[in-house]
Amino acid sequence: MNHKMKIKYRDFELELEGDRDFVEGKSVDISSLITMLIQRPATQIVESKHDQTQSFEPEIREVTNVSSDKKVTFQEFLKEKRFKNNNDLVLGTAFYIEMIDKVESFSAKDIDEYLRTAKYTPPKNISLSFTHNTQKAYIMPVKEKKNNQIAYQITRTGIDFIESYIPSDKNSTVNKTANKRSKEKNIDFEVLKYSTDELQLDKYIDITTLTRTEDRALVILKIYSVEFGIQAMSAEEITAVLKSKFSISVNDGQIGTALRRAKPKVDTIKEEGKLKYKLMLSGERHIKELMGQNDGNEN
Repeated sequence: MNHKMKIKYRDFELELEGDRDFVEGKSVDISSLITMLIQRPATQIVESKHDQTQSFEPEIREVTNVSSDKKVTFQEFLKEKRFKNNNDLVLGTAFYIEMIDKVESFSAKDIDEYLRTAKYTPPKNISLSFTHNTQKAYIMPVKEKKNNQIAYQITRTGIDFIESYIPSDKNSTVNKTANKRSKEKNIDFEVLKYSTDELQLDKYIDITTLTRTEDRALVILKIYSVEFGIQAMSAEEITAVLKSKFSISVNDGQIGTALRRAKPKVDTIKEEGKLKYKLMLSGERHIKELMGQNDGNEN
């Protein structure tokens, strides 16, 4: 994912853009720069159009990492996600409140108000959805109440679930067409010629238990690298395997986005003009961690 950092102070403006490591790596130098600027005189004298002298206080904008120039509205967020049921709708609303609006916690009243403001009908029993999502470990209660109600925060598991959420295809001609084309393309992929038995799945973590698109894609890269010597695969090939061999609903765009964000666990190469992904050492370590967690859960 591309990250940006913007700073504006008086007549000084700076913008950095690049991957996350590059932008965050500049944060120390930028902090020193901000300190130096603030220590300059506190007011600035300029001439107005009417030849009158005016004093202006310095303007400091918060330095933030952003993935886009425009914040997505709650209505846009809901239209993009197209949640399939009330439990997912409540969790998605909680995600927006915490991760996009940067509110520390949420209550049933917050969920109700957000949905009504966006012209959506709130579920009749939001508390029931809270119970469901708590059992799934998607949210957790916090000590301090909010609006005289139990307050919650979204967990890392809940964040991953929403970030990799597969929107409902209901009334979506575009998605139906894309899925149809994807199914048609699957026939041509060489990676599909191997049977499920040949994948030696008992040696690896059960992909169907993974909730993150990134993790699923990394495990596919690992399996095909070890079992068949295929060192790199395209997003389309990985999508085809997940759909055909594991009945997991996913599309090329989701796989591509997940793997671009997965660097340095993967690297990209081009084969015959096609972008492909190759598992790197940090990706290997990540898979070992996943398998260790899986063993721990079973014990």
